[in-house]
Amino acid sequence: MNPSRRAFMASATVLALSGYALRAQAAANGFIDGPARNEVFGYGPMVKDPYGLLDLPEGFSYRVVSQAGETMADGLMTPDKFDGMGCFPLDDDRVILVRNHEID
Repeated sequence: MNPSRRAFMASATVLALSGYALRAQAAANGFIDGPARNEVFGYGPMVKDPYGLLDLPEGFSYRVVSQAGETMADGLMTPDKFDGMGCFPLDDDRVILVRNHEID
């Protein structure tokens, strides 16, 4: 049997609404603390970044290593549309950043 897209979407909607209803019922009965929140506890409140790039908890920091349009060490332009990256150990003191991007 090959279900249609409409049947799949209807089933997915029922499943999502059922999950929401179960969570609301659990909150109403005191089993959980209300609606879900997008928060990470333990690091403190976010501090507004004066540069407007990345708000972080107090004591955390970041460093911009490159921005789209800048010239890289190989003379090519840093591309935009970054969609993934990873950091790997190079030696005891350095890491290498590998960044994927999409170019039209």
